[in-house]
Amino acid sequence: MKPPVLLICISCEGAYFPARLRCHRCGGWDFRLVPAQEGVVAASTQVHRVPEGCRHRWLVEVRTSTGVVVLAVGDGPFRENQPVRLAQREDGAVIALHLQQDRS
Repeated sequence: MKPPVLLICISCEGAYFPARLRCHRCGGWDFRLVPAQEGVVAASTQVHRVPEGCRHRWLVEVRTSTGVVVLAVGDGPFRENQPVRLAQREDGAVIALHLQQDRS
């Protein structure tokens, strides 16, 4: 899996995820792409009623180094300010991974 990609406005440095056509701050059309490989947990919550076939039981807000908060799912528990790695599946879902998971 690859990391999710943030869009950074060339004109004003506004950062976005998911992608958008125009910059909300300045109206610019040109962006550079920046992979969001890691971040820290801003908040998390355990999901108690998970749909059949869904393996992830946690929703995780991850603040990236650009300040953009990415909503992800993961296998918790997670704690506030915990560093995590981000990965994006082909279907677009973003996964928060504990860093020790990444080392195996």
